[in-house]
This record gives sequence, structure tokens and C-alpha cells, in this order.
Amino acid sequence: MLETLDLPIPSASLDGFILARERVATHLDQIFALLVEIDHSLLSLGALGGVSSLLSPSLLKMYGRETLLNDLIKSQDTLKKRLDAELWDVLFKASGVRSFMDAEARARFQKSRDKLDIVPLTKESLKSTFRALYADREEMFANGVENLFRGLSWDHRTNSPVAFGRKLILRVRSYMATTGLDPSAANTLDDLVRALCVLSGKPEPDHRHGMFQVLGPVMSASARGEWSGEFFRVHWYKNGMGHFEFLDPELVLKLNKVLASRYPAALAHVR
Repeated sequence: MLETLDLPIPSASLDGFILARERVATHLDQIFALLVEIDHSLLSLGALGGVSSLLSPSLLKMYGRETLLNDLIKSQDTLKKRLDAELWDVLFKASGVRSFMDAEARARFQKSRDKLDIVPLTKESLKSTFRALYADREEMFANGVENLFRGLSWDHRTNSPVAFGRKLILRVRSYMATTGLDPSAANTLDDLVRALCVLSGKPEPDHRHGMFQVLGPVMSASARGEWSGEFFRVHWYKNGMGHFEFLDPELVLKLNKVLASRYPAALAHVR
């Protein structure tokens, strides 16, 4: 059995998860071993193209049996990496770790996932990875809040240079666009909503219901307007700026307490 990792996933479920992954990996090995066996059998029967003559006859003429068979064998490792990438993604979502990661940290994980630069999923790698992530989760969350704060523009007096205020101003539309929500602004707002969910003890919204999907269509319908959500109200204008007002001042105080942990001298009054 896996040791308790303080995860919202039962240890027995993690054991089953690892065993299921090992079964799939074993089946992949068996499939490729059978393909090699079929290749040898076809050669013994005089089919000089081997298994490649069955799988990709058109490519066989271009590249030859040896090249295609080698590529097929190499794809075995690629398939296992894709398997691990998918399963790590499932575990990151189910464990709640993603809630503490800002857009930058998520982008790094997604880049590693897309490049298949992923550690094979084993009992040991799972324990070490999640122990490290959960030990650092408060630091990751504070990084996200700080990055969010640093992303505010100080060209607007509404945005305080030392703390989150009850109101803030963000550019929500690029200079060239007349409608819609800028993807970069959507990422910033998703980070904000994620932080507010964590601080209020509420579950993180499904990524399919992010601000780009929720607010984007509303802003596409009008060059200026108003929208209210669970945590804030926003007015957007033709110049592309969005004026946000937090609905719960207690959550603003909690955001500033996170900042105060990084800058105690500057924010001593909210510690």
C-alpha cells in the first residue's frame, strides 16, 4: 500500500491507479512483442515487407521494412510516455494541486506534458512528486497571488502599488480589438478566481468554465457593458479597460495577508 500523502485521494485508490497503469504498460509490451513475432513469421513465409506490409504498405515502398519496423518499436516508448502524461494530468486535477498553481506554473507543466518530458508514473515517483508539491503548496499559492499582483498596471491610480484594493483596473481587451476578452487577461482573471476559491474554501471552477468561456462571449456582444460573478463585478469600456470591484472585502483582506507574508514591512497593517 502507498503511504498516506495527505491527498484527497484514498491510498487504496492510488494503489489501484498504479496497478492499472502497470497493466496497460504490460499490454502495450505484449502488443509490440506480438508485432515483432508477426514480422518474423511473415518473413519466414516470404513476405519480405514483414509486418510493415500489413500496417503501412504505402510507406513500405518509400522507406523499407527495417526503417518502418524500427519506427514502430520506437513508438512503443512514445506510447508509454503519452500514457504517463495523461495519468499525471488526471492525478494533478484529482489531488487539488492544480488549484495552488498559477497560470505560469500550469503552463510549465503543460509544456512538459506536451513534450512528453514526464517522469514515469510509479509508486516511488508518485510519492516523491506529491510530497514535494504538497510541501510547497503554500509557497506556490503565494507565488500565484504575488504574480497576479505584479501583473496589475500602476498607470491607474485605482490600483494600489502596495496592496489589493476593493477595486482594481485591468486591460481586458487588446489595443486593436473592439470586442471580446483578451486571452492573457482571461488567464489573469482565472488566477484571481482560483485564488479567491482557495481562500473562500470553495472548489476551483472546471477549466472548461474559465473566464474566457464565461466572460468572453458576453464581452464579444458589446464594446462596453457590465457583468457580475460570484467574487467580483466588472464594467468594461471601449478603450479596452475593465474596472473590477470585489464583492467580499474579507477576501481582499485575505489576499493582502498572502502578500504580507512576502512583504511584511510594506503590509504590516494587514498581518
